[in-house]
Amino acid sequence: MASDRPYMPERGPAPRIRFAAGRGLPATLLGVYLVLAGGCGYHLRESAGLPPGFEIVYVDSPTLALDRAISEHLLGAGVARAQDPKSAQAVIHVDTEGLSEQLLSVDPDTGKASEYQVELVTGFSVRGPTGRTLIPHQPIRIVRDYIFDRDAVIGKSRERVVLQKEMRRDAVAQIFNRIRAYFRKR
Repeated sequence: MASDRPYMPERGPAPRIRFAAGRGLPATLLGVYLVLAGGCGYHLRESAGLPPGFEIVYVDSPTLALDRAISEHLLGAGVARAQDPKSAQAVIHVDTEGLSEQLLSVDPDTGKASEYQVELVTGFSVRGPTGRTLIPHQPIRIVRDYIFDRDAVIGKSRERVVLQKEMRRDAVAQIFNRIRAYFRKR
């Protein structure tokens, strides 16, 4: 009796393909990626340390948010934070943080704001333990744009908070990059 189904030979179980000593395809792909990434000179970004003489630092920061970002960076760089300026090898004075927001564009259909620019302005200077200025005042300005959606107000307000936190982190990274660059030139 003929069947309406086409003839299919029995195949049995599919053979298992084993990669990287039984660890599977993800481990193999990760290994290949690491070899290729290392070969092209790519390295994970690390918190670079400060120059010699900056093992114990006192930070004079007027805002808690910037102070936290600086503390995280110092911890990552392996630098101790002094409790008072007299026990520190260097004193980093950070100016008051200024955050401002400027309207960039308006939705032509509704006439409501659709894009903003956020600006963080601060500055820093570094003094030695005797009070002598090591690095004169250096201004820092970070600018970011973001799109505002009136239909997602809660999400966009959270995005603004995250954006400001990232801007502070960028400002702190600039502070420490400039300190390293200043002492590298000397």
